[in-house]
Amino acid sequence: MAAEGQNGGDDGMMRIGKRCYVSNLAWKTSWQDLKDKFRECGQVVYANVTRGDDGRSKGWGIVEFENPDEAIAAVNTLNGTDLGGRRIAVREDREDRDVKQSLEGEEGAAAAPRPARAPRGRGRGRGRGPRAPIEGEPSGFQVCVQGIPWKFTFHLF
Repeated sequence: MAAEGQNGGDDGMMRIGKRCYVSNLAWKTSWQDLKDKFRECGQVVYANVTRGDDGRSKGWGIVEFENPDEAIAAVNTLNGTDLGGRRIAVREDREDRDVKQSLEGEEGAAAAPRPARAPRGRGRGRGRGPRAPIEGEPSGFQVCVQGIPWKFTFHLF
């Protein structure tokens, strides 16, 4: 279940899953249609089209193969092909439980802790807050002064 590659552990191996995530499925696509299409690349052990509470397809599904090489072949050959009148997108399933479990079970293969997040502004989605002023550039602040006589003239100090 391992292939030589980058990232993964001290042994220089990269874990590859057996499952593919398939998106842009037509609403009428069934798990059987998915299984039939993906048999071109290997032994399909599981196929499912996700459906909502109303029974209607959500437009994506999962296909699991006998081994990782078949999953890689499916990504390479079926991504961008037609199924049910739609051009499907196929990629490795990022939620593949087999890969996660094998990584958790190995010594030293635990995920590195995430770096702390930079503090965010006020949390209202209005940008990153005020930027540092650049010398000679206006600050962007405006001041409104009322009650100034008409004879007053503006001078830079």
